[in-house]
Amino acid sequence: MGERLNRIFFFLEKFQRSRKFVILKAITLEKWCDKKNKKKRKSTFSMILELKDFIYLTTVRLHFINLLTYFINLSYYELRN
Repeated sequence: MGERLNRIFFFLEKFQRSRKFVILKAITLEKWCDKKNKKKRKSTFSMILELKDFIYLTTVRLHFINLLTYFINLSYYELRN
C-alpha cells in the first residue's frame, strides 16, 4: 500500500509542475501579445483563451485528484488501525 501512495504522490507532484509551466506560458504569451501590433494580438488571443481553458480544466482535475488522495489516505489509516 505504501508503494501505491508513493506513486500517487509522485504523479501529483509531476502534474502540479506541468500546471505551473502552462500558467507561465500563458503569462509570457500575454506579455508578447501586448508588445506586438493589434493584428498579431487578435490572432494569438484565441491561443490565450485555449490556454486559460486548459488551466481551468487542470485545476478541476487537480481538485478531484486531491479528493481521491484524501480518501486513499483515509482508507490506508483505517487499514493500519
